[in-house]
Amino acid sequence: DDRIETSGYTVYPEYRYDREVERAEARIIGYRAVNQVTATTRDLDSVGKLIDAGLAAGANRVAGIEFALANAAPHREQALRQAVEKARREASAIADALGVPLGPVLDARTESPPVPPILRAESREMAVAAAVPTPIEPGALTVRATVTLRFRIGAAR
Repeated sequence: DDRIETSGYTVYPEYRYDREVERAEARIIGYRAVNQVTATTRDLDSVGKLIDAGLAAGANRVAGIEFALANAAPHREQALRQAVEKARREASAIADALGVPLGPVLDARTESPPVPPILRAESREMAVAAAVPTPIEPGALTVRATVTLRFRIGAAR
């Protein structure tokens, strides 16, 4: 269905070198094809089963697992609000230490990198995968936001 897609396809030559000849050229003895498929699911409990099913269907390598938020926007907005509150508290503490009043915000900028997915590297042989179900634990995602606020400050008190 629309949650399974080809994400890469490569064909490259396999070579053989004649080691008995000093300056022998490599000879192509065949070709290798790599068909990389990406499957997407929202059912975390099925991730291990999907890996096992892929290996049982003939896949000989699992390249990795990526966990990401389905909708990062509200979490990013919350992280931005918290970053602004923290910046305002820190600016206020600095103004207090300087003995000056904190004025209005003159400039506000943000850097909100995308939520980095959690990557789990996996590379399993089919025989090993058939013996034991694949356990998958997603872990936690962290949403970060950085803001830079410039405030006007008043004269010393």
